[in-house]
Amino acid sequence: MEHLFKRIISVFLVAISAVLTFFDIGTKQAICPDTKGISFEEIQSIKDAGYSLNEYKKLIDNDGTQGDFVCKDGTFTVTAGGADIPTYTVPLYSGKVDKGTLHSFCYIEKDSSAEFEVKIKTSVLLNPQIYPEKDFYRGLNFVSFKIQSGETGTYTFFSNKNSDKKVLTIRIFDSRNDEKNIENYQQNFGKENVIVFEKGTHEIEQIFLKSDTVLYLKSGAFLKVKQSEKIGGAIKAENFENIIIDGRGVLNLSALRWHERNGMEFLFGENLTVKDITILNSANWSCYLYNVKNAVIENVSIFGSRQNGDGIGICNSSDVTVKNCFVRAGDDCYNVKTLGSETDSISENIVFQNNVAWATKARGAGITGETNCDIRNVVFKDMCILRCDATWNDARIGALAVVTEEGSGNIDGVYFENIDIISSACPPILVSVLSDRDDVKMDNIHFENISYNSKKEPSIFKGADSNGINCEFKNILRNT
Repeated sequence: MEHLFKRIISVFLVAISAVLTFFDIGTKQAICPDTKGISFEEIQSIKDAGYSLNEYKKLIDNDGTQGDFVCKDGTFTVTAGGADIPTYTVPLYSGKVDKGTLHSFCYIEKDSSAEFEVKIKTSVLLNPQIYPEKDFYRGLNFVSFKIQSGETGTYTFFSNKNSDKKVLTIRIFDSRNDEKNIENYQQNFGKENVIVFEKGTHEIEQIFLKSDTVLYLKSGAFLKVKQSEKIGGAIKAENFENIIIDGRGVLNLSALRWHERNGMEFLFGENLTVKDITILNSANWSCYLYNVKNAVIENVSIFGSRQNGDGIGICNSSDVTVKNCFVRAGDDCYNVKTLGSETDSISENIVFQNNVAWATKARGAGITGETNCDIRNVVFKDMCILRCDATWNDARIGALAVVTEEGSGNIDGVYFENIDIISSACPPILVSVLSDRDDVKMDNIHFENISYNSKKEPSIFKGADSNGINCEFKNILRNT
């Protein structure tokens, strides 16, 4: 009898503990002292910026935004390892409801050997989900999940997986020492060739980079790009060698007129590294490479929804790697093209790996339109397509796409491997010839280990029967 009584008491205490945890009462987060968030000074709340919530959500048209584009987030409270993580929000276009919504984001820096818990608190949860999928604990108004030792990554949290109303992207990086990094760059490039922006807000028109230069944005640096008559990208380099852009700062282009300038623009160069920067609301392409050899783009974050505001565009370039990036864009997220004429450079030996895409108006990843000369050996692998919302042309728009619309170039060797398409309103896979040509050759187009959730099927459209499309599909799974 005594044993039974103790058993009942034990079960009762466990139940009470579970209830308290579910309601987040009396629970404490284990402290990890080396975990912190990245903060940006002078960012205001939506109210203090002078907006009502509805007014703020409507800042999604193509015109420039002279007020604040990024504000402090009022939807989510995030802690990591016991530390409060500053969280911000931007108004972006939602293809699900055809109007503005908010996308919240935050950045966590951690010691590489640390293991800690991330907790996200918001109003009562409905049907939460985290992508890429990760085990998490759900309480009444919070979820929590563990980050293991050595783990970094990008997690996008939906408080209701069928809605875009409450969305939070968390990017987790290893900690860095800005001062030490800058000192190393100065030793290698010369102090006069290392441009540093400190934490805080800076107004710029354009930064033109010459060869053998480093542009370093310290954690918390916030660059606001002003309207001007300058030509080319807000950050631009041309006919260059050996350029590095580094640092966990922000390039905010929301004030620019539509099509005024690209975000970052690199033309006719060799040996380029771009890493960790965040690009907000570009007026045209966010990060554009044209005739560049040997480039690495890593850990870049892009939030925007203006028309033609492509994410990362690799054009007429070779030996390029794009990895560990997050792009939510108003046009193609990750694309390869060949512009110019048939005598221009080809695009070849390009790898996109471990990236996340959210395409609100166009394609998630692929060969997208202009093929004025050949494209060879392009790989997209280990990716997550969160959403692909466009429905305006199923022959042109797909979550994963190989589409030629103009030019005399051919395509040989495009590989899509190990990709999850969480939701696609357009065809999840599209191979299409939309030009008037009847001699297009698309050889060695491979899709392998692709899972998708879409009401539409993979599609091939070749125009003239004489166009040659050679595709292989292996282990393509439709989620039910």
